[in-house]
Amino acid sequence: TRDPFASIADADPTQRGDLVEDIGVKGRVVVHGKAYAVVSDSRGNVRTLPVGYRFKDGEIVAISEKAVTFHQWEVTSTNRSVFRTVVRTLTREEGNR
Repeated sequence: TRDPFASIADADPTQRGDLVEDIGVKGRVVVHGKAYAVVSDSRGNVRTLPVGYRFKDGEIVAISEKAVTFHQWEVTSTNRSVFRTVVRTLTREEGNR
């Protein structure tokens, strides 16, 4: 039985995950020649993610020295060929002195 007050996204475990808007880019790490983006999610978890990592509404398509590029599509759409490109630049964070 399904809870009639729960949204369909809550009931379907494949629809769970982070949205591209909720992701904060902290930096970039290169391991054995492969670039990884250091990101934080809305819950404050920090992870390193490779190119091709999929979110609920998008994926990482490029990681450069200055930016991380995402392709973002509609959450309700099954058509992944229609997307918008989101570029998050890496900003240097200064420590408190």
